[in-house]
Amino acid sequence: LHGQYKTIFGSTSDIPELGTSSTVSFSTVEVRCYPVILGINPSVSEGPPIQIDWDHMISSSCDLEKFERTRPTRRHGLALKIPEDTRYDLLARSGEPDHAVDQRVRDVQFTKDQRKRTEQQLIWSGVHERRERLERGLRNAMTWRKKKERRDLIQRSMGFLVRQRMEADKVAKRVNAETLAMHKATKNRTSSRLCEPVRMQVRSHTYMDELPESRELDIVE
Repeated sequence: LHGQYKTIFGSTSDIPELGTSSTVSFSTVEVRCYPVILGINPSVSEGPPIQIDWDHMISSSCDLEKFERTRPTRRHGLALKIPEDTRYDLLARSGEPDHAVDQRVRDVQFTKDQRKRTEQQLIWSGVHERRERLERGLRNAMTWRKKKERRDLIQRSMGFLVRQRMEADKVAKRVNAETLAMHKATKNRTSSRLCEPVRMQVRSHTYMDELPESRELDIVE
């Protein structure tokens, strides 16, 4: 749109200070016509997407008030949607080949399917995350339980080993005491046997002659 700016003041001396309001008005409107071409937006419900080209074909100017009187009624909401058949017709009149239109429809459908899969993955990712969190909690609980059972088993085994060692020490002490007692008893019996008098006949000799008689001596070792 090209417009002319006009202030309500006649000279620069009448320009108000900063902070005061001013008005802007437009006198003419330039209308440009652009060709319709294939679009790339996959948000269409069905059919090919369309868009306008960068370069316009024709342009015309008219008075703003005349344009406002003759322009069509403004559209809102669903009235701005272009049906699928109308889009096909606009592309055909613009000279777009049919194979290019069909290929663009397939590309758009492929992109839409990808978006749907992404949305489903995002939905299921939350479910998978919660499931994995639950599985980790169960594994941790089972691991803690197994560790506790292992600790209890080790403690019971250690207690059993300690008791077995104490019993073995008691048996060893008793065996040692009995062995020592037996050894002492055997030693006492042997000593008593050795202390019994033994009668031996000893012949005495002299340097000069040998006595015919012999005498008995009691020898105690």
